[in-house]
Amino acid sequence: MEGVALLPGDPAVELEGIEVARRDLGRGFAAASWDALQAASHRSGSRDVASADRRRQLPSIGLLPATLERLHRLGSSILILPAGWDDDSRAREDGEALVGRLSCGQPVEAGAAAEVRDRLPQSRREAQLEALARFLHEASGQAPGVQVALCAPASPAGLLDPAGLSLLRQESSLRGLGYWHDAGAVQTRASLGLEDPGAWLEAGGGAILGASLQDCARGRDRLPPGEGEVDFRLIAEYLPGSARRVMSLAPGYPAAVVREARQALTSLGLG
Repeated sequence: MEGVALLPGDPAVELEGIEVARRDLGRGFAAASWDALQAASHRSGSRDVASADRRRQLPSIGLLPATLERLHRLGSSILILPAGWDDDSRAREDGEALVGRLSCGQPVEAGAAAEVRDRLPQSRREAQLEALARFLHEASGQAPGVQVALCAPASPAGLLDPAGLSLLRQESSLRGLGYWHDAGAVQTRASLGLEDPGAWLEAGGGAILGASLQDCARGRDRLPPGEGEVDFRLIAEYLPGSARRVMSLAPGYPAAVVREARQALTSLGLG
């Protein structure tokens, strides 16, 4: 288990303490997400820029140099990249509301998530994927030695789906593009009635660079293995031997639970 990473949704790390953390750990971070690295910039006077970037449909290429510098300070070469949102703000709000209702145990009407997802016409989705491909191509030129891994959104209003991931991977200029499997996000999508987790693993194929290993039950994620619905054996079948494995649990679990979770993942072929 390679367990230290900044994952989508994680709080920012004080960069001033990164060197101390790396010394204590004896190694760098397995991976870091674009969003978490932008959040870290709040403490260096770029709050307005970073906050505006999180509202963008796609990441801003203008923030890439500073983001890569923070990634380097973390000692990581894998940048996890959320692929952006439907540019309809109402769809974004409705998608987040559905995820929130699911995680609170409230009923979600059958087909509601698919309705939010399908509000984006196919022609506009394709245009936005083309814009994402241009960003990825330009980023690859600025970041030699860095691997970019797209990750699935929990919200049905996220731009990326398995079909879009497959299309991007087929682009000849994006042969190094990777995929990061967020077990909680894809299980949440399945609980909302969207695609099965296996569809993401199939689309990622041999390009899977790592996985956030967490159980998930109807939108409640970061649970220990066995407390939710995630099929960890399926993940183990698809995960390449070189892929990073990061256990992701909610804060507050006692050390004994963390040890048991690590043992459980190891027994499932994910150690």
